[in-house]
Amino acid sequence: MKKIISLILSILLLLVNFQPVAYAAETQNEMSDIDYATEVMAEILEINKILEPLGINLGDLQKLPQKDSAFYEGLKEYLITSSKSSSTTDRSSISSQPSVTSATDWEKVFEDPEKPKLSAESKNDASLWAYAWEMASLNQKRDYNAKDLIQETKYMFMSHYVDIKTGPSFIVDKSISDDVYFSAWITNDDRNTYDTYLKHTRNSDKVFEFTKGVVSMYNSRKWLKEIDELTQITTVRSFLKKIVDIIKEIDGSVEEMRDRIKLVASLLNEENNPKAFVDNLKNNLSNANYDKMATDNMNDALCAMLVAVGIGSGGIGDIFSSMGISALVFYPYMIKDLYDKVWFVSLIQYNGLRVGNRMLRAYGF
Repeated sequence: MKKIISLILSILLLLVNFQPVAYAAETQNEMSDIDYATEVMAEILEINKILEPLGINLGDLQKLPQKDSAFYEGLKEYLITSSKSSSTTDRSSISSQPSVTSATDWEKVFEDPEKPKLSAESKNDASLWAYAWEMASLNQKRDYNAKDLIQETKYMFMSHYVDIKTGPSFIVDKSISDDVYFSAWITNDDRNTYDTYLKHTRNSDKVFEFTKGVVSMYNSRKWLKEIDELTQITTVRSFLKKIVDIIKEIDGSVEEMRDRIKLVASLLNEENNPKAFVDNLKNNLSNANYDKMATDNMNDALCAMLVAVGIGSGGIGDIFSSMGISALVFYPYMIKDLYDKVWFVSLIQYNGLRVGNRMLRAYGF
C-alpha cells in the first residue's frame, strides 16, 4: 500500500513540475515579442519628446517625401565634406555676429551613435499601454460583451490607471486586475462611463488614434523584431537628439521650424539630386534673418535630419506605413491629458458600485 501511495505521489509531482515548465517557455517566447514592441514604443515616445520643443514630431518627418538610399547617402557625403572644408575656413571673414561660433563636425555626429538611456517616463508610459493591451486581449477571449481590441485597450487603460478611488495611479499594478478593483473584469457600465468621461478630457480626439497605434504596434511585434526595428529606431533617436540640440542653438522657434519642414517637403518633391536640393534649401534659408554661418548650419542640420530618418532607420516612413499608422499618433503627453480633475469626481462617484459588478463577473455571477 505504501508503495502504491509513493508511486501516485511521484506521478503527481512529475505532472506538477512538468506543466509549468512548458507553459513558462511558451509565455516567455510570447512576452519577449511584447517587451520588444513596448521598447520600440518607448523609443518613439522619447523621440517625440525630443522634437516637441521645435513644434514637430516624428510623424512630420515620416510624412516627408521619401527618396532612395543614394539621395540620403549623397546628403551625408555633402555634410561630411562641408564640415571638413569649413574647419579650414577663417570664420572671422564670414561673420562677426556671435549667434553661432563653429560649424558642426558631421562626421563625428554620424559615427557609431551613442546609446542614450531612455527616460523613466517614456519607459513607464509604454509599459502602461502594454499591460492595458495585454488585459484587453485576454478579456476579448472571455467576455462576449467585449468591443474591438482598440476600444478594449482604451477601457483597460482607464480601469487600471484612472478609475482609482484614491486618484489616478500611472504605474502597472497587476494585483488590481483580479482583486481590489478587479480592473480586468470590466462591464458595459464601465465602458459607457469611460466613453462619457473621455469626451471631456483634453485632446480626447487623440485617444482613439493613440490606442489604434498601440494595437498596431503589438499586432506587428513579431515583424518588428524580425527587421531589428529597435536597433534602428534607437539609432534615429541618438542622431535626432544631437541634431535638435544644434537647431535649438541656432534658432529653435516653433513657427520657424514648421515653416522649414514645409520648405523641405516642397524641395524634396522638386529635386532628386542631393546637390541641387542642398543649393535650393540654402538659397531659401538665406532669405531669413540669419548670418551666413547660421544659414549654413541650419541648412546642414535640416539635411542631417533627413539623413537620420532616411538612413539611420532604413526609412522611417516605410516602417510606419507597413504598420498602417503614423508616428504622429504617439503623442508623448497623452497619459497626462487623460486626467481631468473636474470630470474625475463624476467618474469616481459610482466607482464602488462598478467595482462590485466587476467582482461578481470575475466570480462567475
